Order: sequence, then structure tokens, then C-alpha cells
Amino acid sequence: MRVTDICLFNDAGKLKKEDLLQCLLDLGPLEIKVYKKISAKEGTTIKQLCKETGKNRTTVQKSITKLLEIGLLYRRKSPAKRGYYYKYWALPKKKLKQMLRNNTWTWYINVNRLIDNL
Repeated sequence: MRVTDICLFNDAGKLKKEDLLQCLLDLGPLEIKVYKKISAKEGTTIKQLCKETGKNRTTVQKSITKLLEIGLLYRRKSPAKRGYYYKYWALPKKKLKQMLRNNTWTWYINVNRLIDNL
């Protein structure tokens, strides 16, 4: 987390949803864009995401990998003519909100420990 991220919390009225995702989950702009696209259209494929974001397959796959690792997405295998492909779904908003609250609480506890040790 950067110092500028902490400063955002001092003026929470100006925070946007994207700021929360960036700060609390360490997501970049493309990862946020990919997450929003999948939230809007569940069952999305990488091919569709590449088309919608204008990014190449490798770039989109890196974003999806990070989103999967932190638990914002899940995927299901679908059969193809040769092999299979994955479709992606977003974590339900209720669970996302709980994840953000947990991260905020952890941040709060850690900051208070730092303050206590001044």
C-alpha cells in the first residue's frame, strides 16, 4: 500500500468504488475493468474479454489469474470442439462487500498497532 492510498481514507467522501478495489485489494485499472465486465456479464470467456477490453489474451489472462487468486472470480470448464475453455463468474456482491469489510478491519487493526508503537 502506498502513502497516497492511506491519504484517500482521510477524505472518504471523495472515494470511488474503483479506489476501494484498488486500495483494499491491490488491483490495477485493467483488473478492475475485467472484474466489472465479468460482473456485468457472467459466464464471460477470455475471448470475449479480449474483444471488450481491446487487450491481448496474455494481458487479460494475467488479470484473470490475479482475480482468481484473491477470490473475486471463479471459473467453470465448458466443452469445446477440441478440448475445453473456461467461463468466468464474479464473486457475489454480498461476499465482495464482506471481503472488503474484512480487509478494512485488518487495515484498521494494523494501523492502530503502528500508532500504539510510536
